[in-house]
Formats: sequence, structure tokens, C-alpha cells
Amino acid sequence: MEKEDFILKEIYKKVQTMDQPNDFPMDAEKLSTQLGISQEEMLALCDSLADNGFVAVSSFRNPPVLYLTFTGILRAKRLLTHSPS
Repeated sequence: MEKEDFILKEIYKKVQTMDQPNDFPMDAEKLSTQLGISQEEMLALCDSLADNGFVAVSSFRNPPVLYLTFTGILRAKRLLTHSPS
């Protein structure tokens, strides 16, 4: 879950200043490029995050967009509090 947590924290860092961070879409392709992760691996990791309820993956676009869930926001905050990397 280490890579998934890394992605979760990075998404949260990008949306944390928004009024409703759970309502801000993140482009999976751009995020994978920014994080240096292949798009295929990013999508697999995001599927795992979605299975655990931390992100929602909208496949109305190709590549899909990601949304943090409230559970994902809480986990990202906890992760950042305990390890600021």
C-alpha cells in the first residue's frame, strides 16, 4: 500500500486548498507524468485505492479522472501528519 499512499498524499497536496477537495478532478495521465509512474501502473494503483474507498475513478474520459473521497481525504491527512514526506 506504500505506492497507493504516496499517490493519495500527492493528490491531496494538490487539492487541499480547495473549498471542496473531494469535488476537484485530477487527470490520471497528468498525475502519472508528474509522479514518474507509468499510466498503466497509475491506473492499477488507483483501482486499488478505489477498491478501498479512497478515490473515485471516473471513466467518462480517457484517461480517467480521479476524485478523492472523504475517506481518502482523512487518510491522506493522517498520512501527512505522521510522515511529512
